[in-house]
Amino acid sequence: MKTINHQRRKCYNDIYITDNQHIHDVAINESMFHLDFLFNFSFVNYFHDGPLTIDPHWHTAFLVNDMVDLNRAFFVKHTLILYLKSDKSYDRVMPFIAGSYSRLILYGQFTWTQVEHLIHDKVKKVRIMGKIDVKPSDYDVVVKFMLRFCCGFDYKFSIHDECFPSSLMEKLKKATENHETYSLVDRGNELQHFIHEKNPFFLFCKLTRAVYESLAATINQSVAVVKSYEADLVLHNGVVLGKLERTLHVKLRGDDIGTPLAPVPAKY
Repeated sequence: MKTINHQRRKCYNDIYITDNQHIHDVAINESMFHLDFLFNFSFVNYFHDGPLTIDPHWHTAFLVNDMVDLNRAFFVKHTLILYLKSDKSYDRVMPFIAGSYSRLILYGQFTWTQVEHLIHDKVKKVRIMGKIDVKPSDYDVVVKFMLRFCCGFDYKFSIHDECFPSSLMEKLKKATENHETYSLVDRGNELQHFIHEKNPFFLFCKLTRAVYESLAATINQSVAVVKSYEADLVLHNGVVLGKLERTLHVKLRGDDIGTPLAPVPAKY
């Protein structure tokens, strides 16, 4: 293979890379280059994504063959999306991918070793929609990695129901069952979401029907309203959020979401 020309490195904010011509053409048509500047703001990404996963968006798309022919490094700043159908495509394209991307989305077929390699220390949000080949001897490694990865409010790890072998999925569910720090959330949309206790949605995962009713009565709202806050806290009424914070004794707004509220001094 020719030596990669790093001096001709090209920078991209959000990029979609595939080895399939049809998928490439669709990705080009659905690119959001005209909104590029908006996604430079973290709060815009949060509004766009919601509290559980990351919504795929990109501003340019490339074929693996074209990247190899260009023979230059592609520096990815924010979002890397890979849709690879061929086993050989990963080895062909990876020498050309660099960058400090924090969002990773995968479609197609990968090995667990490849996934680990893609999740460098700057990655905070992962969504896997393809299938990951994992050896049974590595099941415990995968569980430990995923629990270690989701270490704060702004970390997300979503996987498709068929991403891992069923026996590994059972291991992951057992590892998070009644866990004090982590939760595996199934919203019925063929996605499983790993979240940390600092994620405001973590609080709602622990609520039973009786608790929903009690909480709704406490803040003088309907159960439907309380459940609506599961989907997107940031889009709702600040007054109701304040009532929820005081009732749950935890912050649901600001930079320190998930931290306990300071006790209110007693009045004398």
